[in-house]
Amino acid sequence: MSEQVAEQTGLSTTCKLYAGIHDSNASLLRYLPVDNNSNQTLNVISSGTWTIIMQTNRPVDNLKAARDTLANVDVFGRPVSCARFMGGREYETICQLLGGDIGMGTEAAAIQQAIDERWMVTPDFSQGNGPFGHAQPALLCPDKPPSPQAIATLYCALMIDQRLNDLNASGPVYIEGAFLKNPVLCQLVAQLRPHQTVMLSSDNTGTVMGAAALMNFSNRQQQITDLVPCAPATFSQLTQYKAQWYQAIATQAAQ
Repeated sequence: MSEQVAEQTGLSTTCKLYAGIHDSNASLLRYLPVDNNSNQTLNVISSGTWTIIMQTNRPVDNLKAARDTLANVDVFGRPVSCARFMGGREYETICQLLGGDIGMGTEAAAIQQAIDERWMVTPDFSQGNGPFGHAQPALLCPDKPPSPQAIATLYCALMIDQRLNDLNASGPVYIEGAFLKNPVLCQLVAQLRPHQTVMLSSDNTGTVMGAAALMNFSNRQQQITDLVPCAPATFSQLTQYKAQWYQAIATQAAQ
């Protein structure tokens, strides 16, 4: 730091400044190879208020703004295909509308009951974002179901699956961030993506390891040794539930 800046800020001249990075891009960074030469396709799901699905080493010319798919760049300036929806915000909204507490978890039995009863909600709960932006939401379930969290969990898992489809996703899937606190949701994603490996990060902030790598970037290490495989759920009739969810979305759109 220059003496002039140090004098104006009160900081030491030995203070080091680092360029920052967006939180979801920090989540992606830790999965990028250190040598920056790999052509591997991978998918990182950064979850929080926004759920951002980022896919490396794939063409970006089929992305559509109307579907909320877009190209960003990674820390090396390379294009990254992205699809997003307001996962955390929509989860919270659905829970509140159905009389639930976002802080409460959900159990597999509650998920299976929602599937069996075909209790579901359809988008959009984000006021115009995601693949079904501006669609009129529908609450196709009791006003106060036993587990609003189960219905919200199913909704977010189906939305993640849709977003991965929108990117024609292949290769491994890595889940970062807030949704790690909902293991049943992660297991649902794995069940919905049987041809892809789903891995879970131990960094439930989704950003810490990537941001820390900026401090010694030229000597950084690829910090992905703390991943755990996500076993797929085994819910019955999930395929039928998914088909009915899409049918309900189409019905809402036709009204």
